[in-house]
Amino acid sequence: MVAEHDKLFILGKPGAGKTTFLKHTALRAIEREIKKTPVFVTLKELSDSGMAIVPFIVHQFEVHQFPKAETFVERLLQNGEAIVLFDGLDEVNLADNKRADLIRRLNDFVYQYSDCPILLTCRVAATDYTFTQFEYVEMADFDTEQMGRYIDQWFVYDEVKRQNCRKALLEDEENKAVRELAQVPLLLAMLCLVYEERGEFPPNRDEIYEEATRALLVKWDSSRNIARDTVYKQLSLKHKQKLLAHIAAETFEKGEYFLPEKKVVRLIEAYLQGVPGLEEPDGERVLRAMEAQHGIFVERARGIHSFSHLTLQEYYAARYIVDNEKRGTVARLMRYVGDDRWREVFLLTAGMLDDATEFGELYLEAAPRLLADDAQLLALLHWATQKGAQTQAAYRPPALRAFLLFRARARARALALALALDRALALALALDLALQVADNFGLAAFRAELETLVLPEASDDAEAWRTFAGAFAA
Repeated sequence: MVAEHDKLFILGKPGAGKTTFLKHTALRAIEREIKKTPVFVTLKELSDSGMAIVPFIVHQFEVHQFPKAETFVERLLQNGEAIVLFDGLDEVNLADNKRADLIRRLNDFVYQYSDCPILLTCRVAATDYTFTQFEYVEMADFDTEQMGRYIDQWFVYDEVKRQNCRKALLEDEENKAVRELAQVPLLLAMLCLVYEERGEFPPNRDEIYEEATRALLVKWDSSRNIARDTVYKQLSLKHKQKLLAHIAAETFEKGEYFLPEKKVVRLIEAYLQGVPGLEEPDGERVLRAMEAQHGIFVERARGIHSFSHLTLQEYYAARYIVDNEKRGTVARLMRYVGDDRWREVFLLTAGMLDDATEFGELYLEAAPRLLADDAQLLALLHWATQKGAQTQAAYRPPALRAFLLFRARARARALALALALDRALALALALDLALQVADNFGLAAFRAELETLVLPEASDDAEAWRTFAGAFAA
């Protein structure tokens, strides 16, 4: 791409790797893969310095004690021997027309030194201006192969973790939603760091999403000392999270993923009305700031907006349910039991609740709706409810029902295994599993009942096995 176009305007979401791409280009030039001398300019530093572009570049050389820097820089630029890398136009302050002034000076620079290749980076949502000589491109998300190479490089000195992280993130179906986030290089780096520290990904995905959204909302810009637009800056992290949750809840329930701008602005202003101490809410300005600063919410096409990943919309919908539990959101969630579209929201909600007892009770009450067309499954739930009511134990009915259904599942799996494997081994495993679960729940009477069962020998006839299976199922 750099070889084909000598003027590139590189757009990308936060954390997409724009700065890394420029630094990689500079490294290629240093190693003479690109036959130019790299000149890297951080545009925020340039703007804050108040200096003109060429004197600022000369100053950077002088700081590193480069001899006769002014003559050298002028020769590089005049002869087209430099590749100039301008990073972070979106990071330049809008106040006092600083960004507009810098854009004018950049255009003048491009015309004056037209023989030099020039690359310029900016966040996608922050570009309301045109550089006529530039080819516009956008940083693509990582594909699976690129994610794999990134993991390989991260764990280059730890082969076991490299292989395990690759499998966990790129192959395990349970991490499919997390894999979607890993398409963003910044978030992939965060996931690798988590895996490096823990040796696994947190069992509750909401922990990963919480850390990922915090990385986008707070850590990224604060680590680079960037002060963004003041409108959105007035909101605390808590209110930013709640605003996103409000948008997600209002749209996900209606199956809306791509949203007209007027609707988003209306939702933002409705939320901001309840935030104390804010100026008159300007939903459009806040929307622009959200998209420019964090990349959680993006403009897909002119006037059409969405969450950057469905995973994030699901996470924030679940967060809204948990934050508003006292207003009956968990009970209303049960309308969607059995709806595949809501599966991830159910899982995230259950994981985020401090006490999921009510969630479990409501879920089991709603479950018969799923079973209405399946007489066998309905009978199984009825059996578990009756059996739970007859059992004397210090556990709430939902916990006992869950245990009994688990026992039934273990029994069914054992019988299925017996068809394909050695029958003695299959039923022995099932019995051992049932004993372990009885110990975990402290069901001494049930354990004593299990201990009265004696496994037949592998060589016994089928009748002996049928007798045992019947006793195990009783």
